[in-house]
Amino acid sequence: FELGEVNQLRPNFFVCIDRRLSAVILSIRGTMSLRDVLIDLTCEYEEWQGGLAHSGMLAAARWFMENVSRQLILIAQEHGLENVYIVGHSMGGSIASLVTMLLVEHLREAGEPWPCVRLGEEERPLVIHGYSYGAAPVVTEEIASRWTAHVDQFIMGEDLVPRLCYGSVIDFQSLLVYAAEIGST
Repeated sequence: FELGEVNQLRPNFFVCIDRRLSAVILSIRGTMSLRDVLIDLTCEYEEWQGGLAHSGMLAAARWFMENVSRQLILIAQEHGLENVYIVGHSMGGSIASLVTMLLVEHLREAGEPWPCVRLGEEERPLVIHGYSYGAAPVVTEEIASRWTAHVDQFIMGEDLVPRLCYGSVIDFQSLLVYAAEIGST
């Protein structure tokens, strides 16, 4: 876990085991500090998987891939857990979605068999799934549509955050400038 000071482009998180769900869970915290805002505001688009991704959140997701994801699989195998769940809210949900995509993509391309977990005499493939709540959009629609089997996103009513992106913020800024110009004439 990391619940204290965070480094740039690395949010707080914790890992736990839920035996009832037979899962190891990586939970990534949403925006709570000024340092977290840096991740949110590093929002230039980056080319990724044939589309575009939010560069700050993708950088954070890559940190999790390099430093946490392998341990999730090892913990699941060591404790006989069938699932790896990657979850988060707001910024944490956006990063959780990207970590899930990166991890599944890495395992598909590794050239090794998919990780399995032994349950008694039976061996089952490990399930890797992401759940995001009120997350900002982080990838283009073309990318998102390819990951619906691995990532579930939940939005509460008319929550504004899931409807924001770099482009919509720039459009809003342009409208404000235009309205200010019209108002001054």
